[in-house]
Amino acid sequence: MLDRTLRIRMISKLVIIASFFVLTACFALPVEEPVLPPPIVQAFQPSAHDAITLTRGNLYRYRNLNVSIVPAMEVTLSFLVPDVYIHAIHVSVGDEVQAGEIVAELDREAFARALYHAQRYEMATQINMAHLNEQQSLNAMEAILRGEAIDESRYDDERIALQAELAARHLTTEHIRAEDERRVLRAPFDGTVTHTMAFREGDTSVLDSRAVTIADEAQSIFSVSGRETQYLIPGDIHIVTVNGDPHDAVVIDPDEWGIEANDEQAFLTTYGDEMAYFPARVFATLQLILEEVQDVISIPFTALHVVEDQSFVYVIEDGIRVMRNVETGMEGNAGIEIIRGLSEGEIVTID
Repeated sequence: MLDRTLRIRMISKLVIIASFFVLTACFALPVEEPVLPPPIVQAFQPSAHDAITLTRGNLYRYRNLNVSIVPAMEVTLSFLVPDVYIHAIHVSVGDEVQAGEIVAELDREAFARALYHAQRYEMATQINMAHLNEQQSLNAMEAILRGEAIDESRYDDERIALQAELAARHLTTEHIRAEDERRVLRAPFDGTVTHTMAFREGDTSVLDSRAVTIADEAQSIFSVSGRETQYLIPGDIHIVTVNGDPHDAVVIDPDEWGIEANDEQAFLTTYGDEMAYFPARVFATLQLILEEVQDVISIPFTALHVVEDQSFVYVIEDGIRVMRNVETGMEGNAGIEIIRGLSEGEIVTID
């Protein structure tokens, strides 16, 4: 029994030793490396860049100036007599008026009565003069019929007195009429009311206080202010843009148009067969060209690179971006002039 057990243990040990050697032999076998796929060969692809093709054209350096559109003529009316009750303002903003039309007036009742009586006195004196002349004519005819000499001496003194009285009456009438006229405001020309004063019953007039403003809006003019107006010379043509539409406009001489202007103010108007009309107080822009070069090659500012004192661009040649030195000229609003280094038709990157 003991021998059998011993034999079984010996066999088990042999099995374990054999398994150990087998496993050890497996770990000792060489390991093959994996086979990599063959490389993929691609053609050269240049990097994509925003680019432009160069063309020749004009380059400008300009400044856009704000322009206000005003009537060609505008007059502000003020009462000439102070501390008088305001009777009425007869117009409203937007009304069309005719030259000579009364647009506002002060209290005129006392002058209306005085003018009525003065005109009656003047008329009565004129009637007396007419009666004297008729009486003189009748007396002369009677003297002729009787064969008597005509004596007109007695009429001379009376006529002289009536003439003096008539002159005085006429001066009085005209004086009252003039004083009455100072209490009314009349439109100086055909136009449109652009302002009226607000008043309440019982308000009185104030000297130099704006009562009514009338504008002649049949023709518009452009007003420009600022230091740049020194470049706006009468007779020069410029482009004024109104609501996106360009209009040729000529600089005018304010003195010739009767316009008051300061040293930093200029005026322009459209010209041609038909004068353009624009609503008053609308704003526009004027393109003031300060410098211009024609038929040149220019590039956007983003296409130019500067390192120290060297300027260069990138040109696309056979699909490859190549650096090229350039010489620059005038700087405009839309780009910069290239004097040397580039030719029309070449492609330049702009990024």
